Amino acid sequence: MNLAERFKIFIFLGVISCLSSHGLAEEPSVPPSHHTQPGDWFTRVRGLYVLPNDSSGSVSSIPHSGVSVHPSWTGEIDVGYMFTKNLGIELIASTTKHTLMGKKVLSGTKIGTTWLLPPTLTLQWRFLPTSIAQPYIGAGVNYTLFYNNHCSLPKTHIDLKHSWGPAVQAGLDVFFYKDWLINFDVKYVWIDTRAHLNGGVNGSVHVDVNPWLFGIGIGRKW
Repeated sequence: MNLAERFKIFIFLGVISCLSSHGLAEEPSVPPSHHTQPGDWFTRVRGLYVLPNDSSGSVSSIPHSGVSVHPSWTGEIDVGYMFTKNLGIELIASTTKHTLMGKKVLSGTKIGTTWLLPPTLTLQWRFLPTSIAQPYIGAGVNYTLFYNNHCSLPKTHIDLKHSWGPAVQAGLDVFFYKDWLINFDVKYVWIDTRAHLNGGVNGSVHVDVNPWLFGIGIGRKW
């Protein structure tokens, strides 16, 4: 074998070694399943404690009166979508039943009950998209429908006006098995309404419900 042939073999082996060292013959690596990527979907189911930070004026026909809104337990589902690894949206849906009680001169008097349906859409920022524990914050808007209203006052009907308001949230997704996660979430939602009483008792009253929503649940990233 002459010098030229040996040189060609040396160059060939060098090229093969270079290709191997740079991984050009290997398939691209797949990120761990808990890494959040653009285009990912999230679904979650939570248990929810709804704690109103309520206040009200006086019933127009009853001076020195007021209305309070009692807390409630319920369930919640949500769907989220990621535009980037950090930025996404979340839509939540739940419904809660609340008891309305009188305050001041109406203290101890049950006014009635109502159901709230407050679908809420938030824009979220995820701080650590490659971590097993991924905290996030969000802000958005809710529209609250009051339905199935019942008045406990004699021969009186109650009607509550629907509401638009902002919402903020903070939470944490903790991945425990592949795409499965445990979720902790807290929201504050601005909800106000005007209740109208007609019949045995007439009048109206403005009520701020403004609940804290404390949630814990399980979910999955798709």
